[in-house]
Amino acid sequence: MRKKWIVKLVIVLLIAAFILGQSLLPRPQSKQESLAVQSWIEPFLELFVGPGNVTQRLVRKIAHVVEYTALGLSLGILFWERKRWYLWGALVGLALGAVDETVQIFTGRGPALTDVGIDFCGVLLGLLLCLLLRAIYRSWREKKRGRERN
Repeated sequence: MRKKWIVKLVIVLLIAAFILGQSLLPRPQSKQESLAVQSWIEPFLELFVGPGNVTQRLVRKIAHVVEYTALGLSLGILFWERKRWYLWGALVGLALGAVDETVQIFTGRGPALTDVGIDFCGVLLGLLLCLLLRAIYRSWREKKRGRERN
């Protein structure tokens, strides 16, 4: 059981390291990476926002949500067996979002309180996905137990 928890913790730490690593990139390199991602996902995003409406800002905000959704999901799974697991996940996710934006002060990029809010929304989305997975798992487990009794 302890090995599983360590694996879960390592996954959380790897996601957090990726997020903080992105924040440590200097402005020019960060912009270059955003433009590369934008060129890759632009055709898909244009289906939702219309041709020519995909901006670098939109791509960056979506990246925040995606990164922090992965973090929230992994935190939910890490704290799954604790009481109030969702509070632990939300607090750790919010703290990392605040640290993430603070780190940007030292890279010449401007931190934004709105980004902390976007990050936290991503964490909450990840925790909701975890809640959904938890419900599916419990339902599957109950059905399995029911079949074993019959």
